[in-house]
Formats: sequence, C-alpha cells, structure tokens
Amino acid sequence: MRIRWMYIIMAAAVCLTACHKKKTPEQSSEADTIIEIVDEEDDYGYADVTDTTAADVAAWLKTVSMDSVERLLCHHGGNVAIPDGRTLHVNITDVLRCIPDKAMDYPFKEAAKSLDISDLRSADGRVRIITWNTGKGGTCPDIARFTLLKGDDGRVHSQGHNHGEALVLKIHQLSPLGHHQQDNKGSTIYLTYDYFREGNTVGAAWMDAWYIQGDSLCEANVFPNGESKVGLEYKIPDWYAITNNGEGYYWLFELVGRNLYVPESTLEQILTDHYKLYRWMGDHFDLLDVVGNRRLHISLKEYESLQYYFVTKDYRVRVDRLDNGSYRYASWRRSKQTDTKPDLVITGGKYDEEKGCYLFENDGYYYRVTTTEGENHLIVEKDGRTVLRQNIE
Repeated sequence: MRIRWMYIIMAAAVCLTACHKKKTPEQSSEADTIIEIVDEEDDYGYADVTDTTAADVAAWLKTVSMDSVERLLCHHGGNVAIPDGRTLHVNITDVLRCIPDKAMDYPFKEAAKSLDISDLRSADGRVRIITWNTGKGGTCPDIARFTLLKGDDGRVHSQGHNHGEALVLKIHQLSPLGHHQQDNKGSTIYLTYDYFREGNTVGAAWMDAWYIQGDSLCEANVFPNGESKVGLEYKIPDWYAITNNGEGYYWLFELVGRNLYVPESTLEQILTDHYKLYRWMGDHFDLLDVVGNRRLHISLKEYESLQYYFVTKDYRVRVDRLDNGSYRYASWRRSKQTDTKPDLVITGGKYDEEKGCYLFENDGYYYRVTTTEGENHLIVEKDGRTVLRQNIE
C-alpha cells in the first residue's frame, strides 16, 4: 500500500479485457469491444493523456461493466483509448463519484485484497466507506476517502473527500432508543473508528459519530458537551513501533455492547492503557468512569501505565509501571489470554536506561526484557547461566 505501484493501481482505468478472456453474451457489450488499453510509457508509471473532460469520463463509465472495473483496478495502469483517438484517464474516485449506484453493492473483493483498500460497510448496508493510501505522504501517509450512502430518498449518493483524510478501521452502528439531540433525534448512529499517523512517532485516533440526513452523512452530537467526536493524539511507543512497522495502535477504541472504551494519555501524550468508559443511552453517550484494560485479569487492575506488551514463542508478557515507580512483570503461556490469572507475577522491577532493559528477580532467577531495536529478547538467568532466551515477536 505504501509503494509506487499503489498510486498506479489507484489510478486504474475502467475498461474490458475481452481480447484476453472469452465472455458470455450476457457479459459482453458493444462498448466493450472498441476499448483499447494504453500501457504506461515511462519509468514513472505515467502515460501521455490527451485532453478530455470529467464529463467524458463519466459518460464512458456508464457503458462499462463493474467486472471490467474490478479487473482493471487490479491489473492495469489507468489509460483507455476510445474510438475518436483520445485517451481517457480514469481513477478510482471517478468510479465512486460517477456511478455510485453501481459501485455501492459491488464487492470489489480482488481490489480490497490485492490493493489493500480499506472497504467497510455499516450493518444495515446504508453506509460504505472506502479509504486508501495514495502513496504521496511519506511518514505521514496521505489517505484518500470516499463515502457512499443510501439517502432518505432511497438513492445512492457519493460523498467524497480530498486527500489528507484518516484511515477508517471500523464502522459501528447504534440503534436509537429515544430522543435527545435535536439534529439527529431518532436517527441511526454510525460510529467510525479513524486512525491517522502524523509522523514516525505520533499518531491520532478517534471515534466520529454520524447520522444520515437527506443525501449526506452528517455529524451527530451524541458525546458529552455536544461533541460529535472523542479521541486523542499520542506518541507511538518505541517498542510497539518496532514490532508493528512503525504504525500506531489499532485496538485502542472498542465498542462492547453499549460500552465504548476510549483511551487516555498523559499531558506528554503517553498512552497509559486506561480508558474512559462511555455508555450508550439510546440517543447519547454518558461518561461513566475511567477504567483499566478490560482484557486484564482483576488481580492486575492496579497500575499507573502499560510499559511493554509482547509475545515470544512460548509466552505472553506484560510489563506495567506501578504507582510507586517500580515495575511489574506478568506472564502467561502463549496459549492463554491476559484476562486469565497470570502464571507468574514479579514486582519490584527496575528499568536500566543505559542497557535499555527491564530487570526483575524472583527466587534466584533473573529476568531481563530488552527493549532496544534489533535486541528484543526475553532472557532468564540463574546462577550466571542463561536458562531461557526467546525473541520478542
């Protein structure tokens, strides 16, 4: 998704490959037989494109099957020769903007898989959001976003955005149980979980609330103080960036039944693994409390912040900073989850900044968790001998 080819395929043309694959009469059309693919002509993946208008592109798209769209989004570079000698350059946004009724329910299975498009739909099928990395943003990815929706008139409408958008990770749907906000009372609420990487070390994530009004997706003010969004900016922990290719968290926000968990951070934008707990009241959210990680065993609920979480070949380990400034080590067999009672808990640990490791001692065994890039290991020693050494995955 981040390489140059992503730009080429996102600018993919819509045309037929009839010369390569035999079609049934139902699949063929007269328009299909007169289209010629124009391949890229230089090292940068661009071809010379003659002067055409958006209206030309829109008119041509209405003559082409969606199967042709699918194939060429994945396999061709974006230029189509038409009978009058001109070349059309058609991209994915043209498809979503010009033929939303055809695009709304088309699965785009191959495109979603091979092009790494984020393609999400609401449970009722009325909202579909497609986002992708244009490849132009570097360490701050440039995300394009398009929304298709079924309006109150029963028709499909497109609601496009320019670049610089957030990547949509999930769409949740909440049913109304009463009336509260005047602008969206009685409406179905859609929550989008959005993520935006602002750089190598800083990310942002939030929940946006929406409702359909007419032919548009509008902000719904369902959070406290009349807000339509809850979220935060945060520094991506070094250990997480190393193990996740520099990306930020993808599991921060959770909607479990009527409960929404929204992460907290310090003034320095450090994530703590504590969460604001919101409860859906049928037409708005109430803030109930600040809680620890819901997936953590009750015996481990008291901590100041999560410092390190990892798995090795055999173990699942969590390191927490406690209120007294010391560190706690908790581990499970890898097959277990953290909401079960841990197999081992060690308190009183320290962090050695010079060596970049957490140190713990338990009954003559010394545990060392290294945190420097390229040296991520769990090491256990006894009587000067290494009895366990496993890579952190």
